[in-house]
Amino acid sequence: DLVMWRDVSKSAFIFGIGTFVIISSSYTRDLNISFISVVSYLGLVYLASIFLFRSLIRRGEIDRSQDYVVGEEEAIWVLKLVLPYINEFLLKLRALFSGDPSTTMKLAVLLFVLARCGSSITIWKMAKLGFFGVFIVPKVCSSYSTQLTAFGTFWIRRFRDAWESCSHKKAVGFAIFTLVWNLSSMVARIWAVFMLFVAFKYYQHSLMSNEWTEEVRNEDSWQGQRQGRRTTLTDNRKQKKTF
Repeated sequence: DLVMWRDVSKSAFIFGIGTFVIISSSYTRDLNISFISVVSYLGLVYLASIFLFRSLIRRGEIDRSQDYVVGEEEAIWVLKLVLPYINEFLLKLRALFSGDPSTTMKLAVLLFVLARCGSSITIWKMAKLGFFGVFIVPKVCSSYSTQLTAFGTFWIRRFRDAWESCSHKKAVGFAIFTLVWNLSSMVARIWAVFMLFVAFKYYQHSLMSNEWTEEVRNEDSWQGQRQGRRTTLTDNRKQKKTF
C-alpha cells in the first residue's frame, strides 16, 4: 500500500521523511561503511556488554557451561528451517549460471556494469537509490506501462526501419565496431568478444527452436489431414454399405 501510493497521505508522509533525511545527510560527508569495521564494532560492543554483565551483575557466580553450545536437536531444527531457503537460492543461482544464451547475455551485461561501477557504489548510495526507486518505479510502471511500451515499440520500429532502409549495412556496422573497439579498454574488448559469441549462439538457438516448432506444426497438420482422410473413407464405405 505504501509503495503503490494507495493511501496517499501515509505514503507522502513516509516519502517526505525519507527525502528529508537523505537531503539533510547529503550535506555531510558520504558514509563509506566497511563490512570489517561493522563486524569489529559489533564484536567490541558484545565483548564489553558480556564483561560488564559478568563483572557487575553476576559477580562471584561460577560459569558452569556445558561442553557444547548448540546441541544436535537445535542444529537439526535450524537446518530444517534454513534448508528450503538455501535450496531455493541455489536453484535460482544455478538457473542464472545454467549457460542458456539469453540468460547469459542478460547476466553478463549486469555483472559487467556492476564490475565497472562497483568501486563507486557504496551502501549509502544504494540505500538512497533503493528508497527513491521503491517509491517511484512501481507506481510509474503500473500507471504508465501502456504508454512506455508504445513509446519503446515505436522507437524500436524506427531504428529497425532505418537499419533495413540503409544500403550500406556492412560499412556502417564495421565503422561502429571499429569506433567502439578503439575507444574501449582491453577488458571491454574481451567482454565484447564474449558477448558476440553469446549472441551468435543465441541466434543459432532461436533458429533451431523455430525450425523445431515448424516441424511440429507440419507434423500436426499432416496428422490432421491423414485423420480427415480416414474419416472420409470410413464415411464413404458406410454410405456404400447402406446403398
